[in-house]
Amino acid sequence: MELVSAARTLSFSPLIDGDWAKKHTDIDLSKPFNLNMRNDLIIVEDLDKSERYSILELEERLGSIHHGESGEFTKEEEFEDAFMYCEDTKLKLRGYKMTYAISLPIQMPINIDYSKELVGVIEYLHKGTKTAIFSDGKSREWS
Repeated sequence: MELVSAARTLSFSPLIDGDWAKKHTDIDLSKPFNLNMRNDLIIVEDLDKSERYSILELEERLGSIHHGESGEFTKEEEFEDAFMYCEDTKLKLRGYKMTYAISLPIQMPINIDYSKELVGVIEYLHKGTKTAIFSDGKSREWS
């Protein structure tokens, strides 16, 4: 079994529509605006694609597209009609730039021990098949 982990966000820089924010929020745009929130609480809603996802869900998507790759990657997205929700704050989102890291997949071999249940194996030489006999009386053909 191979375990593919989600991407790990190194930086997330949203591009907010300043005119929209000035008209629709009480955020002081003369000061830097910082988001210090968990990645599952920052929601992106892309109205053009009818998609709604958290940064955490985006990390999971990004982790699954890098098969066998590891390292740092950058994703840039631009939007025509999208919003970003941060708790009680709604902001018009023009795009974002995200830097993220992908670790190598974790190899997890799985061994199934049938030694307590398996009574024996019958090999049919003329057929080239094997049948396993279990302690509960059930049998299963193996090729």
